[in-house]
Amino acid sequence: MRGAVADFDALAAGLRAWAAGCRNDGAAVELLIWHETWLRRHAFTGRAVTAGGGIDWAVARQFLKNRPGGTASELAVLDVAVTIGEDRFKLSGLGHIHSYKVAEAFATALGQTLEGLIPEPGHSHSDFIAGTPETCGACAREARDEGRRQT
Repeated sequence: MRGAVADFDALAAGLRAWAAGCRNDGAAVELLIWHETWLRRHAFTGRAVTAGGGIDWAVARQFLKNRPGGTASELAVLDVAVTIGEDRFKLSGLGHIHSYKVAEAFATALGQTLEGLIPEPGHSHSDFIAGTPETCGACAREARDEGRRQT
C-alpha cells in the first residue's frame, strides 16, 4: 500500500514509550493505536510524529485543519485524539469527581453509561467542610448506594 507506515507495531511501541507517564498523551496515543487509520498513513505520521518518537499535537491539529480526507468517523476520532493530546479541555488538571462527571457526560453524549462507581481515594471531610450529597460527589454516591441497599 503506497504511503503506508512500514512497521505499525514498532511505531505503536515507540509512541507508548514516549507517552508513558502523561495521561493525556497516553490516552490520545492509545486511541490512535486502537483506531490505526492515522498511524498507518504516512501523510499523518510523516508530519505529526517527531524525530524523538512522539506526536507534535500542534502539527497534528494543523494536519486535521488541512482536511486530509477520510470518513466522518475517521476524522472525528483524529479530532478527539488531538484534542485529548493537546489537553484542550484541561482534563489533566481536573480532580477526581470532576474527572468522573466529565467522563460521565462524554459517555452520555455517546449513548453509553459508565459502569460502577469510582471511589475517591482517602474520602473524608474535615469538621469545617460539610459532607453531604449536595456538596460532595463521593457522599452522593455513598447515599445513593445506601438507598439501593435498603430497598
